[in-house]
Amino acid sequence: MKKTWAFVVIVMLAVVSFRGALFGAEQASETMVGLLTYTPAPDLSICFCGSFALAVEGSIHVRYLLTDAIDLREYDGDRVLVTGKAFSGFCAGTLEHPCSFVDVEKVIVLSRMGVSTVDWGALKMIYR
Repeated sequence: MKKTWAFVVIVMLAVVSFRGALFGAEQASETMVGLLTYTPAPDLSICFCGSFALAVEGSIHVRYLLTDAIDLREYDGDRVLVTGKAFSGFCAGTLEHPCSFVDVEKVIVLSRMGVSTVDWGALKMIYR
């Protein structure tokens, strides 16, 4: 009787864990808008989460961007829309500090640093 009960419990746990692994394996992509900034890695650091940070609009959180396929330096200082999979981790260094990361899949520039969005047609109408 004890063996049968133990077997049933083990099978139920296996089914639950397999189902969780099956449905939890694929994480949906997130889309966020914010200001992307680049900070070079310091020579010596207590805690460094990453060089590329996205200050998410409407939030106090900063997401650190990771990618091998996209050169994020060309987006430094730009307001961008980033699509990717978010995950949590710890910073590199001696101080264990949790950081929010995004594995970047796509970056779209919404506005460039130093480029104004002037409606030249409306401006001409003012000075005619």
